[in-house]
Amino acid sequence: MRARRRGDPPGQDLQRWLSEHDPLVLVADRNPVLETLGHDPRSAAAEVLWLNRLGPSAICAHRRLVTLLEVVGDGHAVPLEALASDLGIPGGTGRNAKICRTLARLVDWGIATPRGEALAVTMALPPARRLHHRLEDTLTPPAANLPTPGARGLRPGLDRVEPSREVSL
Repeated sequence: MRARRRGDPPGQDLQRWLSEHDPLVLVADRNPVLETLGHDPRSAAAEVLWLNRLGPSAICAHRRLVTLLEVVGDGHAVPLEALASDLGIPGGTGRNAKICRTLARLVDWGIATPRGEALAVTMALPPARRLHHRLEDTLTPPAANLPTPGARGLRPGLDRVEPSREVSL
């Protein structure tokens, strides 16, 4: 199963995959460049850059998964109910459970990837530059949303500035 891409339908298939793979087998997704340039998920920089995008439960889940991979290593199976309980996420482990939605959010952002029967988890969060490029695709240029001069609600003639009154910044 591949990571979801922008434009894909909501993650029901992914959430189903997560709920069916309980306990969830973890493997580290090693990327030396990302681990060098990126942020440790337990750092303050990662929290500042990623918290408002991933949400608190996904940030805490990533921190917990990285810690488990560092301490126990690849191939560790973690029960979803125990992971949810450790993170303070209520609910069960079904397809629409909050823990499945939280883990699906990590997959949506490329922080985790289903690989065979395991969930591969990156050991670092991407740097702000990569995050900026991802968000750039979703933003429209500011000038595209500006109203035309006549539609601003100003009286005719006030939208033009005489050359002698121009202010340079």
